[in-house]
Amino acid sequence: MAEKTSIHTRTGRFMLISGFFALIILSGTLLIRGGKSHNATREMRLAYQNMDSALDVISRHCRANGINRDLLNDPQETGMIGPELSEITTTAGDLAAKRTTLNPAFASLLVHYLTEAGVKRGDTIAIGSSGSFPGLMIASLSAAKAMGLEEITILSIGASSFGASNPDFNILDLYKLLQTSGWIHKDPAGVTPGGEMDGREGNILDRLEEAVAWRDSVYFKGGAGSVKAFINAGGSFANIGISPEVLKLSPGLIRKAKLPEKEKRGMIYSMLARGIPVIHLLNIREIARKNHLPWDSGGGEESEIPDFAASKDPTLMIPAILVILGFILFLIRFRLLDNRQS
Repeated sequence: MAEKTSIHTRTGRFMLISGFFALIILSGTLLIRGGKSHNATREMRLAYQNMDSALDVISRHCRANGINRDLLNDPQETGMIGPELSEITTTAGDLAAKRTTLNPAFASLLVHYLTEAGVKRGDTIAIGSSGSFPGLMIASLSAAKAMGLEEITILSIGASSFGASNPDFNILDLYKLLQTSGWIHKDPAGVTPGGEMDGREGNILDRLEEAVAWRDSVYFKGGAGSVKAFINAGGSFANIGISPEVLKLSPGLIRKAKLPEKEKRGMIYSMLARGIPVIHLLNIREIARKNHLPWDSGGGEESEIPDFAASKDPTLMIPAILVILGFILFLIRFRLLDNRQS
């Protein structure tokens, strides 16, 4: 006759199965909470308004002066879409991505990223913007204004297709127009040709080294700890460097990453090596998908600021780990009691 399973054994198995499913539910809940979206704050709304007003200044100016009038590629007449090819075009660009970044909600998103990076009112941030995504330059400046930050901006004239690729209305011209209108009240900290033209004559490593060293001297005039975050808008040679490791970086907020060889690092890795968080604005489709932003909105007005997904914080898994350890200890104790009573 087969031996019957004891009540303690049956109870133990039941508790084991129940505990297993409870842990799955707990862990899932914590992960969801770790990626919980945040409603728009006052700074997010202000950044949205800042960018909207800047885009209005540019649109009015371009319509009045016949600049970048292209109803096929820029049906909203934003004036922010340049030609596909010109003497300052560096690479091919995605028209849909350029139009997507003309949504003022990108300025709100930058506030969200900067807040998650720990940046506070009165802090200094560094901005490196190429002409490829002029909308992202405006979004970055709009966020800085809304949060009361001191920004140090370096512009690179080179642009990919459909960016600030009009030689007669490049990213510096856009910036100066906003200065003239009173939207911004300071000069950019530096302007470079962009692309591989940055740096002295010589091989690509020499040019990159000089380009990064010069940017270091501009960004860190206030000392090694003066910059609290770095925004990279676009794919400037000096900002992304020449290591293939940069292709593995996820767009958005980056706190840590595998560092490539020092001689191949652009400003992104130079900042990360110092422990400075980086907001990497490239791969716009992925940024839009993650943050519920409409793809290829054409620069039209958006009535709402989406709820942006928060970065998952691994420390939120600590409660789950403690529960697991406690459950294991309980099972060990229960098993010992079961053995004593058998």
